[in-house]
Amino acid sequence: MNKLDRFTNEEILKLKIKDLNLEIPSKYRGAIKVLNSLLKSKGINWMPHYWLSNEWFSADGIPGIAIPFTLCHPKLIKLEKQFLGHCEGESPQEFFKILCHETGHAIDNAFKLRLKKRRQKLFGLTSKKYPKSYKPNPLIADQYVTHFEDFYAQAHPDEDWAETFAIWLSTNNWRTKYKNSTALNKLIYIDQLMSELIDKEHIKNQKTYEHYKEDGRTVYQFLLDKKKQFGKNKSNYYRNKVQDLFLSSDSKISANSYLIKMKNNIINNLLEETNYDFWTVNKCFNELEDECKNKKYVLKYDINTTEHKIQKLLIGNIDQFIRSGKTRIYL
Repeated sequence: MNKLDRFTNEEILKLKIKDLNLEIPSKYRGAIKVLNSLLKSKGINWMPHYWLSNEWFSADGIPGIAIPFTLCHPKLIKLEKQFLGHCEGESPQEFFKILCHETGHAIDNAFKLRLKKRRQKLFGLTSKKYPKSYKPNPLIADQYVTHFEDFYAQAHPDEDWAETFAIWLSTNNWRTKYKNSTALNKLIYIDQLMSELIDKEHIKNQKTYEHYKEDGRTVYQFLLDKKKQFGKNKSNYYRNKVQDLFLSSDSKISANSYLIKMKNNIINNLLEETNYDFWTVNKCFNELEDECKNKKYVLKYDINTTEHKIQKLLIGNIDQFIRSGKTRIYL
């Protein structure tokens, strides 16, 4: 039994992170075994090492992967979800997906692949300043693979590399899936490069960075700091903008249920009437959907009138939605 089982959530928040006695749960160790087997099946005679830290990452120069300590106990997961709304990597499927991405960074470190000229030409330079945020451009989406959401490969050359590696590693039909995309050249390059690594020397160390045992903060302070760090852009754009369109009552049709049902129809109409791309319109629509869900709004007007008013609302707000930074992704 883990000692956290005996503590209440309030007591856990007061504990120092470095005093927690944690290990990677078996359901996640299973995902690690799958990843290691996948690397071996690809002919790669290398695998990353792992340690627990405060976030997912692979530090420069270290051929390993840091895993968030909050994934190591159900109560820690629950607390992080209370503070941030989501615990990244909670499901084994999401854990494995992140693992594939971080392995791209780790193998880059292990074999110093960022120094290769062809890699630099296709993906860009690692030395490019890492941004605090980025604004996705759907118009150039075919230059990148899609592994994580929000065109994450566009954030930085190293993220483009890691995203492309993740697709190469975990997607059997990548040649077919990306046959009409210029990103195929990047995938083919990685395929060729990995076949050359069989007998190559690589960095052999078990170094860690920001190990959880070095963190003197309490769990509460950690979660509070993380909320501040990732809380940017979280205020809903439609707050105080839709009171005239919906009602706060349980006696009528749920606005959120209506939006889910009508989403495709409303978005398709908007795409026909405007010059905006799907990603931007969808993001704008999702924010309205979240506001209606959180406020538990119900419809004020009949269905046809509501659809007309929602389209008018969205069209009238997309420009300001973009200018307010809501289409910018914070890292």
